[in-house]
Amino acid sequence: MGLVGRGIQWTTYFRVKTAHSSHWSTDTMKTENIKSEKWMTVEDVAEYLQVSKESIYKLAQRRKIPAAKILSQWRFKKVDIDKWVDKRKIKVR
Repeated sequence: MGLVGRGIQWTTYFRVKTAHSSHWSTDTMKTENIKSEKWMTVEDVAEYLQVSKESIYKLAQRRKIPAAKILSQWRFKKVDIDKWVDKRKIKVR
């Protein structure tokens, strides 16, 4: 199991400046969005966009859709797919 599903936390250090002093502080953040940012497969993206798997493979191989090749398998982030689709929307006059 990778990062998905684990209760991962990290600490962010940032500079806090007030009128009287300046100091380093920490902010512990839980990664709530890790599960929602799960990697999608070719099949997932094809179903999501209602196109064929072959179309998604071609787009990925031609670097026309945001994707990552992990070992020999294509993976996609839903947020990236949504942004990609939004850029291609036809503007209404």
